[in-house]
Amino acid sequence: GGGNYSLGHIHQKKSNGSKLELTDSLDFELTDIIRLENGLLQAVGYGLIMQSSDNGANWQMSSTDGDFFRAISFPNVQTGYVLGEYGSIFKTTNQGNDWQMIRNGQALFGNPSKLFRDIEFYSDTDGLIIGTNNTVMRTDNGGKTWKNIVNLVGYVDYKSIEIAYDKAFLCGNQGQLLILDLNN
Repeated sequence: GGGNYSLGHIHQKKSNGSKLELTDSLDFELTDIIRLENGLLQAVGYGLIMQSSDNGANWQMSSTDGDFFRAISFPNVQTGYVLGEYGSIFKTTNQGNDWQMIRNGQALFGNPSKLFRDIEFYSDTDGLIIGTNNTVMRTDNGGKTWKNIVNLVGYVDYKSIEIAYDKAFLCGNQGQLLILDLNN
C-alpha cells in the first residue's frame, strides 16, 4: 500500500495475532504483489521491483527502475512480467532475480494519453495489458509485439484483469466489465 508515490507500508498479520502490524515502511508507493512458491514474493511500485524469499519478512530491491510499475504477472514460477504506467515492460526468466526491459515506455505505443494499469499472462507467451482510454492489447509472443483489441463498445478506463476458464475479465470505471474469450 501507500500513497502519493512516496509512501509505502508493509503490514503483516502474525500467526499468533489478531491484527495487522506495520512491519516495514518504504519511500515508494506499492501497487501490486504476487506470491510464487516457498515464501517467494514479488512486489512493484513507484520506480521499484522488489522480492522477498521469506514470506515478506525481508525485502531486496531490484536494480531495475525507471517507471511507475503498476502490475506484475508470473505465468509460471520462473517467467514474470512487470508493466509500467507509461508502457515499459520488463521480463524475468529466473524468478525475478534479474529483469530485462523488453519494451521502453511510451515508445512502445506512441500515445502519451494512454496510461497502463494491469498486465496478465496466461501462458509463457500469451498475455494482455489494459489501461486508460479503452486500452486493451494482446501479445502472443512474450511481449515482443502487441496488438490493439478494437471495436470495443463505449469508453472505459480499464483497471484490472483476472483470467479464468479461458476468459479474461476486465474491470473498468463506472462499473464496466468486459469478458474476452481467449480462444478467439
